[in-house]
Amino acid sequence: MTPNGIAISWLEGHDLPTDGSVDFLDPHSKGMTLLEQYIADTDPNEPDDVFRVLAIEPGPPVAVTFSPASAARVYTLQATTNLASGAWAAVPGQGPRPGTGGPDALNDDRAAPARFYRVRVEVP
Repeated sequence: MTPNGIAISWLEGHDLPTDGSVDFLDPHSKGMTLLEQYIADTDPNEPDDVFRVLAIEPGPPVAVTFSPASAARVYTLQATTNLASGAWAAVPGQGPRPGTGGPDALNDDRAAPARFYRVRVEVP
């Protein structure tokens, strides 16, 4: 691991320096640092391979679809009612759980009051 937590094998597999010097860089202007790309398990050398929320269906239940959902990572749906000062909290029963290896979705049965969503990605 680099001092910032990127697996050396991941860096070597993408022909990147292993000394921690590039962990916070975005060499291909994808809007994600290499550390964030490692956590999301995306390919830093593929311009279109970025983790993103694809859709939020209002439901009920609210469905948050995202991709890619790596089988080597775990995902948790989080929600808040206040973007300015609210705390993010895990939606009960919606993670952490492994990804499917492609597009995936997590749901919220408790859509009221109005809530904002994000998907937390973690390396198990």
